[in-house]
Amino acid sequence: MNAPLVRGMEACMSATAATASGVVHEIEPEALWVQLESSHDLVLDVREPREFLGGHVPSARNVPLGAIAAQAAGLLSEGRRIVIACEHGKRALKAADVLLGAGLRSEILVLAGGTARWRKAGLPTEH
Repeated sequence: MNAPLVRGMEACMSATAATASGVVHEIEPEALWVQLESSHDLVLDVREPREFLGGHVPSARNVPLGAIAAQAAGLLSEGRRIVIACEHGKRALKAADVLLGAGLRSEILVLAGGTARWRKAGLPTEH
């Protein structure tokens, strides 16, 4: 990747949000889309299954917010960077807080603006 693109992607990940367990960085939808082709990120969609089935980020795994604590141990063992998505970002921040509180030390990012912003940007979804 060339340097200007890398700097641009870093800028897209500079926003932060505070949770009870620490600070979580946000990633813009366009930056995530570019990275999905070349990364091994784990994208978690913490919406309810009916919302998830209505359209989600390609390759996302559905783990509803209410189930995130029960699945934290399995996520801890994966060791990959985790991007958390929901419709607008609030549930994703709660999920990040749960994972940080459970001791997850992988990098955690929240999809800025959630899947609503993803769709607004015209990015593809899976159903």
